[in-house]
Amino acid sequence: MFKKLKFKTIKASLTMKSEIKIFCKELSAEEVVEILHLLKRNKNVESFTLIGSPINNEGASALIEVLRTNKTLTHLTLSRTFTDGFLDHKKFLEIAEALGKNQTLTKLDLSFNNLGGKAVLAIFNALKKHCNYVLRDLNLQGVELYEWQYVEIHPHLFYPTFEGVFLDQKGEEEMLMAFANNSSLLNLNLASNNLTSDRLKKILDAFQYNRTLLSLHLGFDFINDNLVSSISSLLCANEHLRVLDLSTTTVHCISVTSLKLIVESLEKNTTILKISMPRIEYWRHEKSLVDSLDEYFMRLLERNHNFFNRLQSAEREKIPSDEINIANSQLILRSLDSENYSPALPEERVHGFFSNKKTNNLNELDYTPKPQI
Repeated sequence: MFKKLKFKTIKASLTMKSEIKIFCKELSAEEVVEILHLLKRNKNVESFTLIGSPINNEGASALIEVLRTNKTLTHLTLSRTFTDGFLDHKKFLEIAEALGKNQTLTKLDLSFNNLGGKAVLAIFNALKKHCNYVLRDLNLQGVELYEWQYVEIHPHLFYPTFEGVFLDQKGEEEMLMAFANNSSLLNLNLASNNLTSDRLKKILDAFQYNRTLLSLHLGFDFINDNLVSSISSLLCANEHLRVLDLSTTTVHCISVTSLKLIVESLEKNTTILKISMPRIEYWRHEKSLVDSLDEYFMRLLERNHNFFNRLQSAEREKIPSDEINIANSQLILRSLDSENYSPALPEERVHGFFSNKKTNNLNELDYTPKPQI
């Protein structure tokens, strides 16, 4: 009874709401088909999310019709919906073709589906073939692109996400070539891909003088001391990057000396708004060196004209022992005080540091990120 009531509620919502989110593994493939048929000529829904319910061949046919006929839908999320044995590869090629021709969708999320490189290649080829300049945000997180093939990323695709796809060496090199040929890429997420330091170096070097990339995420890849030179060069040379994620797990860390070199590079940078630092190998250093890190870090930031000469005027909020919050989230400094982290920043130093209410562009600075759990 509850399942039938939920399905009726979902169908009724299609006629009343502009945003529909279905997080439900209880819907059958047949019910998904019925919902997609209703969405085909729907004029209310602008954003549709379906997570966890299966799409079979019949559902794929209904989805193709939605992509061909619906002129209202701009955001579409189909996560964990394409599973083994439910959908033929030929049918997905038809979906890719319909995506290429669609002139309404601006955001498409296909994360955590068993697509494979050939299916993704079909999407990119269709976007290029039909000159689709509308789709700007494509999320392919966790799609397992073991068989990635070279393809020139469509020049107007701004926000591709490839987090957790575990590419092989050939796939990494070919994908990097594709990104290098993209003239308008704004955000690149390659986090959690087990990328080696050698391959990460190629990525960092490739974007050193890039003029379009605003956000680069390499968190939880193999970041170590060998990459410090490339990281420093990127921070010194790139004049457009706003966000850099270098967060690491407890397994992959850098030395205190390496962190200091990265922080020194921030003195010359005038654009970074948010940076997540790698974890530090505290256990390999004398306590005196570790204890000096906070003061060293703060002193360098005080000298950085970008960070602390442009901090927007804001009243300082209450400062907890493990997190400093400035009003409107203009600046967040996290300094965890557990055994494996850097000591917490002294509160009196923070009071003095922000006493002049200097202006700053930095939104978030995380130099002791939590380990991946």
